[in-house]
Amino acid sequence: MQELLQIREPAQVRALGHPLRLAILDVLAVGPATNLQLSQRIGASPSKCFFHVRQLLEAGLIRRGESRIVGGVVEKYYEPVARRFLLERGDPRAEGEPRAGTVLATAIAEYEAALERFGATGADYDAARLTVRLRPEDEGRARARLWELFDDLRAMERADGRPFVLTCLLHPRADPEGMDAGGRA
Repeated sequence: MQELLQIREPAQVRALGHPLRLAILDVLAVGPATNLQLSQRIGASPSKCFFHVRQLLEAGLIRRGESRIVGGVVEKYYEPVARRFLLERGDPRAEGEPRAGTVLATAIAEYEAALERFGATGADYDAARLTVRLRPEDEGRARARLWELFDDLRAMERADGRPFVLTCLLHPRADPEGMDAGGRA
């Protein structure tokens, strides 16, 4: 299993955009599992679970592991292709690149899955939204600082740590005339 898979394909981003698929990846992060084991651990029917397993297989995010014969039945185990997944930075205007809307849909699905799984404990969730006016010469600096933050967080990652998700989207505001001098709507 590779350490890191950079998510570059839109199909991979879409595959990560469903809470059951994220739950399957969470289970497989602990160790290989069969479809029946996955369905029991995530609380979904085996047929629903298998549908999502197929989506993850087709996207190249999981693979078939070993098979065992138990009581005359072949048990197929699945495992992730990587320990960690990183959404690749790309130009959202380029053909075939993941769109910001897909990234946001994935973030919302992950957030909702976490709320459902762990409950709403305020200390575990942070959210912020900021509208600012930037001069053209500051836009590049702001983008660079965001990527530095991602790099810093990646450097802090430890195998025995809790997994957290950070999603950022920096974009021009659609209605800049609706802001006051302090950047407030």
